[in-house]
Amino acid sequence: MSSPALEGYANQPRAAMIAERAAVATAIVSALVLAFANLGKPALWHDELIHVYVGKEIIRTGYPLLLSGRVFTNGTLYNYMLAGVVALFGDGEAAVRSISALVSAINIFITYRILRPLVGGPAAALTALLMAWSPWQLAWARQARFYMLHQTVYLLAILAVWRLGKAKGKRVYGWAISIVAAYLIGLLAGPQTIFFLGPIGAYAACRWLGVRRFCSRWSALIVICGILGAGTIAGYYVSLPKAEHDAMFKESLREGLPQEGALVDHDQSDSLYYIRFYTNNLSSGFFTVACLGFGLFLARGRRQGLLILLAFIVPLILLNYGIPSNRRYRFLFFAYPFYVAACAYGICFLATFVRDSRNAAWRMAIAGLILVFGARLALSQVRLVKDCIEVASGSDTTLAVHHPQWKPPCAYVKQHRGDAAVLCTTFITAYHYVGHVDNWYPSRIIVWEYIESGMYGMRTLDELKAFVASHPRGYFIAEHRRFNMWPMFAEDVAWVEANMRRIDEASNSDITLYAWGVN
Repeated sequence: MSSPALEGYANQPRAAMIAERAAVATAIVSALVLAFANLGKPALWHDELIHVYVGKEIIRTGYPLLLSGRVFTNGTLYNYMLAGVVALFGDGEAAVRSISALVSAINIFITYRILRPLVGGPAAALTALLMAWSPWQLAWARQARFYMLHQTVYLLAILAVWRLGKAKGKRVYGWAISIVAAYLIGLLAGPQTIFFLGPIGAYAACRWLGVRRFCSRWSALIVICGILGAGTIAGYYVSLPKAEHDAMFKESLREGLPQEGALVDHDQSDSLYYIRFYTNNLSSGFFTVACLGFGLFLARGRRQGLLILLAFIVPLILLNYGIPSNRRYRFLFFAYPFYVAACAYGICFLATFVRDSRNAAWRMAIAGLILVFGARLALSQVRLVKDCIEVASGSDTTLAVHHPQWKPPCAYVKQHRGDAAVLCTTFITAYHYVGHVDNWYPSRIIVWEYIESGMYGMRTLDELKAFVASHPRGYFIAEHRRFNMWPMFAEDVAWVEANMRRIDEASNSDITLYAWGVN
């Protein structure tokens, strides 16, 4: 039996419709305010600046190139959009992050429009509110990276799949083409797009079991997914630049480490890696109602609920168990709206149960427990709201990343440098904020800096000593998580501490500024 909540709200009272629209408008306005508030306060970090300088190279040459001159294929669509922003508004922190901030609000509206005919107006509107006040959604809304745009493409792909199932006549071909187009655009938006095919193919297979006809839209979609998947893997293998090819197929960036697993996040070995992220950072209570929502989708929603269920669960399974050596929380971000949809639907179900509980004593007893759980859930949401407000105040730390505080030490060097040499651990950030870098160190571990900058750097302590000897005056900008915190650099750190002067007034908890030959 299908649920009325999954059939839309065509006969919804006017007051309820006004409240629903007000909730969605509040969500969109909230998302914009939270995303743009103090957007330029945290310093740009390494991964953001990669996109910024690729955008600058697009302006200069028309091609997505790194500073080294190598082609960069991650987030190509985003990089070209970013190039337009930089050309118009410059490369300031707020300007380059504005795309994600704006797209985040658009995604909330798209999510609402997708979900309303599937789960009903109240659950769709609540989804919009929960997304707007989610620190995970907000974290990526304040990043100059491609993940928010990637989420947009996934939402549109799932919308096209649903429309394919509803279409009649020649419109079937139009929506099938739309799915293919969304996927191909997705490949330009982010490398994780290949995982779009998992839920799409799984939904097509489930729908095919309902018709069991060889010549049907669902069998065609299964074939399309297979062709696109095989073509993508083959295309990646033969056409990606070497660095990205090896990172995807050989994990060569982990070769040559002095200690096995020295650069590996050991949490990645957890078989519940992605699930623990949601329970640890976004409330175990919300995870509980999400599980309830997914169960209800499957049990009551039929086709509508099945699509939402698969849109989140299949990418989670593929990412968690398909590539266990390279798990990253952000890889699953594109499917996050459907997790929130499950939370919202579970909450709406519980609210309806409590409202109708007067008919039986046993229902009233359960309703009491639900109210207690609801109070705990409300407390969790209050905490998530506080997290959002803290992020919007310009915090350097979000669920996406901690932004190292590059501005003070780099501003100091830029002001006092004169003809002194500039040495750093992280080339692109020092180059961006100082405007000049002579060399970087140590390159024996952080090999990707060479790929990005084209500068080999210095591998050994002896090379560092020779550099210091050949430059009478200089500054060394050392990022803690790339130098001070690694035990394999203990000897290097000891030498630097003994032979360079720490400039405390320009150092902070993320960056230490050292100097030699400078008064």
